[in-house]
Formats: sequence, structure tokens, C-alpha cells
Amino acid sequence: MTNIWIINRYIPGVSRAIYDTLLTMSEHHKSKRQKYEEEDKELLEKVASRDVTEGLIKQKLSQHVDQVHLFLSTFLSF
Repeated sequence: MTNIWIINRYIPGVSRAIYDTLLTMSEHHKSKRQKYEEEDKELLEKVASRDVTEGLIKQKLSQHVDQVHLFLSTFLSF
């Protein structure tokens, strides 16, 4: 089984990149009124209001990686 630490060590950088991208998009969204889907608008508004933070993205990404690791561990142990 793949060492989970290999994936986990990239989570902080990936979280930062995702958050920075969303933050930039939210700033452009406010100033230029670009057209986004409703779901995307909601996310960008949450980023702009700091309801979604880099820490939250990191936490959710870590949880997802752990869930996938657990699933694969269980699935591949048969």
C-alpha cells in the first residue's frame, strides 16, 4: 500500500494554492461581475467573507485523503 505520508506532505501546499486561487477569483468576482454558476458564486462569497479558509480546505482535504486511504486499505486487503 502506498505510504500515506507521501500524499499528506503535499496537503499544506495544495491547500494554500487552492485557497489563493479561490481568493483571487473572489476578488475578480466582486470587481468585474464575472459570470459563475450559482454553486461557484456561493463558494467565492464564502471565501471572500472568510467562511472558507485555507485551514478549512486543509482540514477537508486531509479528511478526504484519510477516507480514501481507509477505503483502499480495506478494499485491497481482501
